[in-house]
Amino acid sequence: MNLLEKFLLLLLAGIPTGAFAAAITWSQPVTLAGDADVSTNGGLLYAWNDANAAATVNGVPFAPGNSLTSLGANVSLSGNYSWNTTAFGSATGNPWSGLSPAYQTVLRGGAYTSNNGTQTVTLNNLIPGHPYQVQIWVNDCRSLASNRTETVTTSRGNTVTLDYNNTGADGGVGQYTLGGFVADAASQVFTLAGVLPAGGNSAQLNALQVRDQSVPNGTSLSTVTLNPAVTYQQIYGIGGNFCQGDQKLLDAYNLYDAVFSASGLNFSFIRLSTSFEMTNSRFAGFDAADVSVTTHFRALQPAGRITLSAWSPPENLKSTGSAFSGTLAKVNGQYVYTNFANWWVRTLQYYRSNSALPDYLSIQNEPDFASSGTNANYQAGSYLSSSETSTRAGYPQALAAVRSALAQAGLGAQKIVGPDTTAIGGSTVATYLANAAPATVDAIGHHLYGDAPATTGTAKLATLNTQYPYASMPKFMTEGNPFDDQETYAPTNQPDWMHLAVTIHNYFTIENANAYLVWNVMYATVAYWTGQPNGTQTYYPLGHFSKFIQPGDWRAQITGSDPNVLASLYRHTNSSPAVTDRLTLVLINTSSNYSYPVIATHSFWSADPLQRSWQVWQTANVGPTQYRLTAIASATGAGLTNDESLVLPPYSLTTAVINTGIASNPTNLNYAAVNNQLNLFWPADHLGWILQAQTNKLAMGLAANWTDVAGTSYGTNALFNLTPTNSSVFFRLRHP
Repeated sequence: MNLLEKFLLLLLAGIPTGAFAAAITWSQPVTLAGDADVSTNGGLLYAWNDANAAATVNGVPFAPGNSLTSLGANVSLSGNYSWNTTAFGSATGNPWSGLSPAYQTVLRGGAYTSNNGTQTVTLNNLIPGHPYQVQIWVNDCRSLASNRTETVTTSRGNTVTLDYNNTGADGGVGQYTLGGFVADAASQVFTLAGVLPAGGNSAQLNALQVRDQSVPNGTSLSTVTLNPAVTYQQIYGIGGNFCQGDQKLLDAYNLYDAVFSASGLNFSFIRLSTSFEMTNSRFAGFDAADVSVTTHFRALQPAGRITLSAWSPPENLKSTGSAFSGTLAKVNGQYVYTNFANWWVRTLQYYRSNSALPDYLSIQNEPDFASSGTNANYQAGSYLSSSETSTRAGYPQALAAVRSALAQAGLGAQKIVGPDTTAIGGSTVATYLANAAPATVDAIGHHLYGDAPATTGTAKLATLNTQYPYASMPKFMTEGNPFDDQETYAPTNQPDWMHLAVTIHNYFTIENANAYLVWNVMYATVAYWTGQPNGTQTYYPLGHFSKFIQPGDWRAQITGSDPNVLASLYRHTNSSPAVTDRLTLVLINTSSNYSYPVIATHSFWSADPLQRSWQVWQTANVGPTQYRLTAIASATGAGLTNDESLVLPPYSLTTAVINTGIASNPTNLNYAAVNNQLNLFWPADHLGWILQAQTNKLAMGLAANWTDVAGTSYGTNALFNLTPTNSSVFFRLRHP
């Protein structure tokens, strides 16, 4: 580098970013002729008039404005003296009278300066690197506009002169020009200066539009606004059921990493089933498998939660003498609530002795459902009515008995979730809860069968949220298989993952629930890992939520302008070394059209460039490429300063992770050996850092062959099998 180059670098270093606006190349002026004047090149970012009236011309919707200083948040104006919403279209005659009423509406108002003043126009909400087209109009159909012109200028660009009235008489029309530029900042400035007549002309702006040339012609860019300061419910976890034999399959297939680790589905909440003391051989081994699953889950998900449920108590406690159908047995005309409660005590004592106590227990799976089957494990059941009858034991009495027995046995701290009913329609959940004694449940659980929560059942979710007698109690969807409803309720043109994704979205955003656990996870997981197509139904949509949304995250406020895109936002806050956020945005495009949202991220980037990160994953059918939870964008550092844009293909699922505050200070790796596995973990405030590893021959030792461990950027631990054949294995953390 020579001395001149060094001098120039030092000089430029002292100039604020954005001091040089991008050059705009303006077209020659074009006299107004008709609706086709309005450009449809690229995608519409925004269009405004200053007539204070909305109007659509050539398919482009112009928003109403009436201000000297701004057009919404999109355009800033300065140097103006006044504005008028009708005057510039108040004369009659041709060619003005030949314009469409909508076009006349757009052009009849404007903001203007006085005494040859200069108007400065600032276009906002641009994305650096994107090519844009700006179109501006000036018009005054009155004869007094004769000889009035203005120059349009931008730094380093050309200048063009526009005429206000092409005839100089009533009924004349103005002109427009098109400007092209590539944004180098979030804003772009140009000026309007009056020219004639000397001493009395004013610069004027009647309307403008800005179009992004990086997207197809005629499309509209939507906006997505994040407001993480407004939060709703806290997330307790996302995961699934390993019940009625699936826990044994999970253990046999050894799919713990695939399901529980950050590189897999990253499940943070699971549900297990107990068959303790049951005699039917088809239920054998459930509890031993539960212990193994719990051990692995706790190692990989230290903040995760487990709920344990019973499909049926032992056969000797049933009215049928069987795990299938019936209710609790009677002795001397009384239901055996005490025996049932003591069975639960023995069950939990077994789990405690094996260091496998659950976070929650559910005394009965689907107490409102009397199964008629006698073959499959999942058909086991025991009816517990919301109120005791002569033929059915009461759920409130059984619940109270279990709570009392646990307290007497030193298990009083055990939390209970209930009632775990089959569906959400009517007032079933509310009735079960209302009839139970206060404080007998610690969380509300229910299932989602037959209620089509992705489509026609959304109103039931909203109603359910108003029925809860305990408003502050966490709400868990503990079991649901939306594919049971899909053939009946889902649109046939949607891909297989769409129904589950929409169900999860609706459950979190409409019912304001705290956890989602899908049914039949083991089937879908095995199908996925063995390459079967039906694994996509559950694996990918669940992963878009479970891999990135963690226990302790808060659902936050988000709004979007595209009604076909469902959006939800989740906020993870660290408090050390400084208060920082990690925002997870899930977007579901439910339409057959592409959507082009601009994500308003500019306000949320950390002051420290090392703490900024933007990562995007997508599931979509895109041409010959089938995206399946595929990473499509990744950026870090000082280049992240403005808004980000996304392309959402038809019927697609997209998750964006905005790390607005990744810790930049070094930290240590911690470790623990569990069941011949090595668990590496690091502080929660370093969420977003990436674990790297290398395996070498013993004589080689440490080398430079570091590789990233998949999935560790959105977790704070990783589990590895201790393999004796690996002579030397090294690990380290790196900032992204």
